[in-house]
Amino acid sequence: GKLTEENPFYPPPSTQEQIERLSGELKLGYYNPFKHILGINTAGLNQNVINVGRIRSGKSNLNLIAIEQLLALAKDFNIIIIDLKKEYRCLLPKHSNLNIITFKNLRFNPLEVPEGQDPKDHINNIAEVFCRENYILAFGKNMFIEKLEYLYRERGIFDGTKNYPTFLDLYNVINAQSGPGRLNDAKATMLSRLKAYVDYPTIFCTRSFDFTTWLQHHLVIELENIPN
Repeated sequence: GKLTEENPFYPPPSTQEQIERLSGELKLGYYNPFKHILGINTAGLNQNVINVGRIRSGKSNLNLIAIEQLLALAKDFNIIIIDLKKEYRCLLPKHSNLNIITFKNLRFNPLEVPEGQDPKDHINNIAEVFCRENYILAFGKNMFIEKLEYLYRERGIFDGTKNYPTFLDLYNVINAQSGPGRLNDAKATMLSRLKAYVDYPTIFCTRSFDFTTWLQHHLVIELENIPN
């Protein structure tokens, strides 16, 4: 009881538990007095993982330890780091396979249809992600889809052209719409969410980096000093 009081994880895992459940190629540190090494499989990182702790408890240091190993282990996956505090520049001298994109040099248009995807599918995908992440209800989502379909038809996207609309174009089309109170409420919510992107027209522009950039390179994307 005294040992459990001092360490809520007492007793430490047995050797068999270590072999079965706590071993993997990504090493994160010792986990008991016998200096058994905690390791996890990289496949487990396909799930959501959260690293929590108070200020200066070592969260970023643990991330650095993990990322350094992942850069060496990566064979069939790539790593994209969203960096809000310029914490990961220190990795660049050690890893020639890591690239950095500063915020002012970022070029990304979520409304651009990825190579090989049907424009109709992309409209539904981007509407689902954008509205879910920005807490927009079904009525607003329908507006998003309707106006984006309009822009795609107007610009010939369904016929194969690459003249993609931007968030500014979508903002202007929605802003021009008028209707009853419920529509105006949804419109006001949508415009307030789009405004964050419209404020950075050089970044959320017509053409993104080549789509393979996100799939084939290890990247640090620095997004420091911007509103949430």
